[in-house]
Amino acid sequence: MLDQLSTLDQLDRGTDNIETIQARAEADQARAIKLNQQDAETRTAASSVTVEASQAAVDTAASDFEVAGLALVAAAADAANAAATLAALDVRPIIPTDAGQLSDQGWANPAHGPITDGYGPRPVRPLPGVGAFHYGTDIGAGCGAPVFAATAGIVRAAGSVGSYGNWILLDHGQGVQTGYAHLSDTLVAVGDRVAAGQQVGRVGSTGLSTGCHTHVEVRVDGVRIDPQAFFLKRGVVLGR
Repeated sequence: MLDQLSTLDQLDRGTDNIETIQARAEADQARAIKLNQQDAETRTAASSVTVEASQAAVDTAASDFEVAGLALVAAAADAANAAATLAALDVRPIIPTDAGQLSDQGWANPAHGPITDGYGPRPVRPLPGVGAFHYGTDIGAGCGAPVFAATAGIVRAAGSVGSYGNWILLDHGQGVQTGYAHLSDTLVAVGDRVAAGQQVGRVGSTGLSTGCHTHVEVRVDGVRIDPQAFFLKRGVVLGR
């Protein structure tokens, strides 16, 4: 009988141990499942952040590339325009047999005053009959102020010429000419030789003009070009 009771007691303890071990196993299994789930969630979150960050970096790089491309196109266009302008301004070399034209006298400012209108299209015309394109630079010097020859040359025109009013055209040689319009009067005659900085006329408002100023033109081989760029290339800043 005692042996049977002892055996039953041992069986009960064994059962208790089995249940305890089983409970621990279930707890460990639950913990393992939870850890696996947390690990999966962590990996998913990390993967999502990486993809989002990578996509954002790709989007930023694409945007920067597009901006750089547009800037490159604009720079190329500016370079092409600059090259075309320089080509238009280029003149033939000075030669010793130039008879004093385009000489070492250098270049002078034709008139002193602010620029009131530049070379280029003119959407708003100041007066009826004025062209839609302005082929010179207007310098707002006061009435009667002196107008000077830009450099040495020969007078090819001096007198009233249509919308220019009183006009002087100087031939500097090598296909280069400068003109001065709307003068109150001219102080030279056709055929005269003038020196750089010599006064050739006075500021006025003759022809199609809204007030006293000097219209300065530059012609290279008969083509009227931007006077500001031409003079600046020769060390003279118009509008001073």
